[in-house]
Amino acid sequence: AVRGQLQDYPFLREKKAPATDKVSKVSSASSILDLERKDQISSSIRVAGLYLNSVLHRPKDKFMRLIQRCVGKKSRALEWSLLKRDGEVLLAYIMTLEHMVKSVEDIPSFNELLPALKSARERMVCEQLHGIMRRDPVMFAIFEHIMCALLVVRRQMHVINEFAEQGVIPEHDRDNLEKTIIEPYTAALNAYIPTQQQLQKAGSLQAHGFIHSVDVVVSFFSQFVLRPVNGTN
Repeated sequence: AVRGQLQDYPFLREKKAPATDKVSKVSSASSILDLERKDQISSSIRVAGLYLNSVLHRPKDKFMRLIQRCVGKKSRALEWSLLKRDGEVLLAYIMTLEHMVKSVEDIPSFNELLPALKSARERMVCEQLHGIMRRDPVMFAIFEHIMCALLVVRRQMHVINEFAEQGVIPEHDRDNLEKTIIEPYTAALNAYIPTQQQLQKAGSLQAHGFIHSVDVVVSFFSQFVLRPVNGTN
């Protein structure tokens, strides 16, 4: 952003809401280039937030975006996959910002960067993460449980690897545990999509609007988007 390398990206030219602070008013690469160095550095952090904001609740593939416009919020599978992806991306970005704040807060030369990092972190938590939760609080609560379960499984694999490295268990036992327990559980958690009955029972207000036939169509086309055909076959 400081060097003007992002000026051709459309998300920098989009304004979704009136700006309320100095940093938020910077929404284009050309205006970033006109700022002083100190403000350029702060605005560079804002660029990452602008990009994330432009892709949330929006499929990356153009064809899937077209399908989303056609089906609206009638596809349970599409809404779940977007919420799951957005949640994972935002959590990773928030954790990255937390790490950056802790890494530079004791370095005097980075003092001018700290306010922007902390502001971006708060914005991601209070606005973006809270925003995807408001789409469907029940579905978001299920996502939290799935994420927690995935973290537990991955932590267990880390412990098993440490035991194997220290000679506590043989490597073939480690490989067997990974293939028979860790990988199947991870695959099952990643493939999980809450059923319409589960969402209704949990009190979701959006569950009644999902249509099974729409899910079938979305799932069919997503196979081509998420699993590209090997050109050699």
